Amino acid sequence: MLGLVDSKKIVIVGIPGVGKSSLVKRVAELIRQKNKSVSVHSYGTEMLEEAKKIGVKDRDELRTLPVEKQKELQKTAAEMLSNLTDDVIFIDTHAFISTKAGFYPGLPNYVIQIIEPTNFIAITASP
Repeated sequence: MLGLVDSKKIVIVGIPGVGKSSLVKRVAELIRQKNKSVSVHSYGTEMLEEAKKIGVKDRDELRTLPVEKQKELQKTAAEMLSNLTDDVIFIDTHAFISTKAGFYPGLPNYVIQIIEPTNFIAITASP
């Protein structure tokens, strides 16, 4: 399945309920059976962990922060994810985030440049 030398950073997007987490869980199990290291990360959870340092309590509260603060949190999360060294790294995220200012991209160009994903998977299905 993976005869690859370099680690793979796979970004997976889709609306809630389409099966992203279930799919990633199963694929991660298959990769582990090939004696490869795998990690699965929710981009929003990584942002939340950093935001807790400034008093944010839950993911819904993230969306109420000023867009500039959200950008800072996105950058910090991207930097953390870019430093991971597992053979395969899954990054589960949303393509867009609903904010007070309207929809904001979950993966703006600067985030993609930091993470440097090797693969991008978009799941489309009825939730």
